[in-house]
Formats: sequence, C-alpha cells, structure tokens
Amino acid sequence: MKDILRPILELLVVLPGLLLGYFPVKTYLKQSPGRLAAWLFPLMACLCIGSGLACYRLHASTVFALAGVALAAICLYTGTLTISLWKSGTIALSVCAVFACVNSLSRAVSAAIIRNLQLPPDGPWLCLGACVFYNAVCWAYENKIVSGTSPTTYAPNELVTREQMAKMLYAASGAPEVTEGSLDSFADASSVSDWAQTAMLWATQNKIINGSKDNGTLRLNPQKGATRAEAATMMKSYAAYEANK
Repeated sequence: MKDILRPILELLVVLPGLLLGYFPVKTYLKQSPGRLAAWLFPLMACLCIGSGLACYRLHASTVFALAGVALAAICLYTGTLTISLWKSGTIALSVCAVFACVNSLSRAVSAAIIRNLQLPPDGPWLCLGACVFYNAVCWAYENKIVSGTSPTTYAPNELVTREQMAKMLYAASGAPEVTEGSLDSFADASSVSDWAQTAMLWATQNKIINGSKDNGTLRLNPQKGATRAEAATMMKSYAAYEANK
C-alpha cells in the first residue's frame, strides 16, 4: 500500500505550494475564494492522484509527472487572477523556488547526486525496469558509499542528515586517512554519531562542512536534515577538493 501512496504523496506537495501562492494575491481573484477552492483543489488533487498512480503502474520516477503537475498548477493559477500574466507568473515561480530550496534531500536523491560525480562501474548495474533513484542507490551501495539502515532495508525516503551526507562524500572520496584534529571547536561535537566522527572531521578540515553560528556559537548540526541549498554548497566544496587533490 505504501508503494502506491509514495508517488501520490510526492505529487500532492503541489497543493500547499498552490495555496501559498494565493496568499499575497487574494484580493485579485476573479471569483470568490470559496468558489475557487471548490473546483480548483479537487481538480489538482485528482491530477496528482492520477499521475501518481500512473508512475506506480509504470515504475517511473515522479520527476516528469511533478513537472507536468506543477506546470498545470501554474497555468490554472495565472488564469484565476486579474493581475498581469507577468506578475502572477513571477509569484508562481517564486513559490516553486522556495519549495525547491527549503525541501530537504531524501537519502535517495543524495545518492543520485553523488553517483553523477562518478563514472559508472564496468559491470552491468542498470535495471531498466526501475526508476533512476533505485539504480543510483544500488550503484552507491555496491561502491560502499552508502549502507542500509538494516541488512534488508535502505529507507530511501528518509531525510538525509548532514552527517550522513558527510559520510557519503567521505566514502566517495576513497575514505582518506584522517590522523589529526578534532571537532571540539563545535559546541555540538558530542552529538555527532560514532560512525560519522571521521567523516565529519575530514569534511570540516577540508572546508566541505563549515558549520553555522547560532547566537555566536559554532555548531555542526549533524542530525539536521541537509537542505538542497546546503547540499549544493557541500557538493561544490567537494568538487573543489577533488579537483585540488
């Protein structure tokens, strides 16, 4: 049952984004909020559910379906407002950008990003009947970049934490030896998991993770989910590290 719900829930994220987009322009609606909500949100919900079921049936990624649903939402959004297409379109795209930047990466997405930095292995690993994230996780697991949450599970839809991201990048770099240094300069160093100590030390020493200041206190926030913006910064720093090795 959860396999059916997963793609549907991934697409239904469009609904709160659509609702958020109407808040700054609620005085420019072509019809009353009640009448608009009565047909718009059921229509979008049906579109999300139908697209999600199609993705489940075809064993396809929700990426293209999400792009189509988001485009439909933007078209409907701009068509229900009295302001110009330029203004309404700008607001809609801004909402999309906010959701894209704030949304935390899943463990599956992070595996896919790291895979794109590497050449595929010589042996066959691609499963044509599966989505791209499945193949990326298989590749990362085979190359000892990620490990499961148990001998039989990976939990791809759990949010990837900052220390997990550091561990993946450390493994992707070949797990170089770290003999000196400590994390004592960070106030929350004790919250770093034992299995991530070396990776976090390597990441901080090589400026891949710099920590953040909270009321003047420098923290690693190792258990915090890595946002797309944070992940992009880590990946940029990691790419620079690899280039200078």
